[in-house]
Amino acid sequence: MKKIIFVEPRGARSNVFAKYMMLPLLGPVYLATILNKNGYVTEVINENILGRDLTIKDLNCDILCISIITSTAQRGYEIADMFKESYPEKTIIIGGIHASFMPEESIQHADYVATFEGEERILDIIEGRKEKGIIQCNRIEDMDSIPFPDFSLVKGFNKKFIQPVMFSRGCPFNCSFCTVTRMFGRRYRVHSDAYVLNLLKNIPNSDIFVYDDNFAADIKRTDRILDGIIALNKKFEFSAQVRTDIAKHPHIVKKMSEAGFHRVYIGIESINERSLKGFQKRQDIDDIKRAINVFHKFDIKVHGMFIFGTDEDTPEIFDSTVGFCKDEGIDTVQYLALTPLPGTPVFDEFRRERRLLHEDWQYYDGQHVVFKPKNMTPEELQRGIIDSYKSFYSYLELIDDILMTGFDFFFNLPSRIFPKIDRIKHRIMGRYIVNRWLSFNREYLSRIKS
Repeated sequence: MKKIIFVEPRGARSNVFAKYMMLPLLGPVYLATILNKNGYVTEVINENILGRDLTIKDLNCDILCISIITSTAQRGYEIADMFKESYPEKTIIIGGIHASFMPEESIQHADYVATFEGEERILDIIEGRKEKGIIQCNRIEDMDSIPFPDFSLVKGFNKKFIQPVMFSRGCPFNCSFCTVTRMFGRRYRVHSDAYVLNLLKNIPNSDIFVYDDNFAADIKRTDRILDGIIALNKKFEFSAQVRTDIAKHPHIVKKMSEAGFHRVYIGIESINERSLKGFQKRQDIDDIKRAINVFHKFDIKVHGMFIFGTDEDTPEIFDSTVGFCKDEGIDTVQYLALTPLPGTPVFDEFRRERRLLHEDWQYYDGQHVVFKPKNMTPEELQRGIIDSYKSFYSYLELIDDILMTGFDFFFNLPSRIFPKIDRIKHRIMGRYIVNRWLSFNREYLSRIKS
């Protein structure tokens, strides 16, 4: 029986954030599970989880499948070329978001490029019922036809890791910087309530990250799912991505807390109203403040995700954003450079206007500036992002948290101690990662300066 290996490449070594991302993409796991259930020997290798670069000895298989996003595309092509050089008679398949939007580029390194969602086509490709070349795959209509992902197929995956799950695909919104709508569509396709609850019932570990781009896009369904999770009576610790509009339904947020949701990732994007309109984000500052307050009311931590570098941003945006985050009590932050990813309107616009600094895909990771901003230099944008991280995860704030934790401990106030300990841990980690990023990226800083 043929052996098929699925590979998720690492990103650039200069992106030290990737080292801390031990969560695999679900696409390769779903496909490996489908083929395994059909009698094939399958394995999923994630270079970040593996902790090293793959060598040809790791790729002892008949068919190699590589899943790439934009920042891992270059490394994915390197692996494909290495495999083809050693085994010219064997088959290479490349898929994933980047391959879906840049298929003509990807086919230079593969026998097949599978675009978009491959679950319904993977057997046809593997069993030779499709001619070599670019294969247009369809979006899944019956979401429950997808089997539960088998993480035992992921090499080195530890049950102590955070467990990724996905309950839906697609997003009804159409933000200009995001690939989700073109990749998965604007129609919100969901697994049935029974599928979701059976999946959770069979998960051994309690720490779960919900991959859905908007966990609560359908409020009535979310309400039912939360009731079902609470009825399972398992001690889950969920993290999930949501929009600010969920705060208009505080009873849902309350149920999220009761079900075990302890942290939400909110795409705040900007405190510049003009930027939000340009993003087609359909939220304003009042929506953002209300969401933070409602989640904190029910003891759910907020991870705020921001994008710097829009045509409406000036250098003042950095200090005002950090000040907003501190004033509103956001627990952790992610400051990203606007990144024109293939498949987005922003990419098409910047390419047409010749504003891209380069198309060296490994740097298209949100941490590196890859375009010419309108109201500042690329270097000012890059430095502004790093300085914003330093300011939010500052040593002074860290010392203050440590002193206040000692004060709370002395007066036996445990309800105030544990949140501060969590914040201290994230401040230390955040500052460490930023310092590591600077040490790895001196050359890139010089590059964009020139």
